[in-house]
Amino acid sequence: MPQRLHLAKEPSTASPRSQICDSRACDQPSIESSLFRHACGAVPTGVSVVTRLLDNQPYGLTVNSFASVSLKPPLILVCIECRSPFLRTFTQETRFAVNVLSHAQRAVAIQFASPCADRFVQVAWTGGLHGVPLLSQVVATFECKVWRTQGAGDHSVIIGLVKNAVLYRGAPLAFCRKDYCSINSGETH
Repeated sequence: MPQRLHLAKEPSTASPRSQICDSRACDQPSIESSLFRHACGAVPTGVSVVTRLLDNQPYGLTVNSFASVSLKPPLILVCIECRSPFLRTFTQETRFAVNVLSHAQRAVAIQFASPCADRFVQVAWTGGLHGVPLLSQVVATFECKVWRTQGAGDHSVIIGLVKNAVLYRGAPLAFCRKDYCSINSGETH
C-alpha cells in the first residue's frame, strides 16, 4: 500500500523578503522527512552544474533543483542548500551559469557533488560572459545575474536573470529514485 503525504499548513501571509536562508519552516516538520524525500525522489529531475568565477577561481556545484520561472523577463531558479559554502559567495551582483549536463556526464555530476577541493580537475570549460565557467559537452547553458534570493527552509532559492542561453544537441542527464538516468532527447536523426 502506498504511503500518503499529508499536506502542510498554509504558509504565513507575511510579506516575502529577499534573504539567503530562512530556517523557520524547519522547526516543525509537517510530514516525516524521509517519506517526503523518497516521494520527491520519485520525480525525475534534470541534473545541472551551477558555476561561477570568484577572484579568478572557478567554482561549481551539482544541483537537481533547476527550473524556468518567467519568459518576460527571462528568469530561472536553482536551489542550494544553506550549509553549502558555495552559497555564501552569492550576492545581488553575482554572475553565474547553469550547465545542463548530458547523459554522458554522470562522472561530472558526481565530481561536482563531491567535497573535493578542485572540482574542475579534468573538466573542460571555457569562460562565458564575464568569465563565468561554461562546461563542455552539455546540452544547454544559461548565463545569469542574480535577480533575487529567497530563503526556503534549509535551502535558498537563487533566481537568475538570464543574459545568454545556448542549446546543444543531445539527451540530458536525469536523476530519479537515487540514481542517474537518461531522458530521450526527442531529436530525430
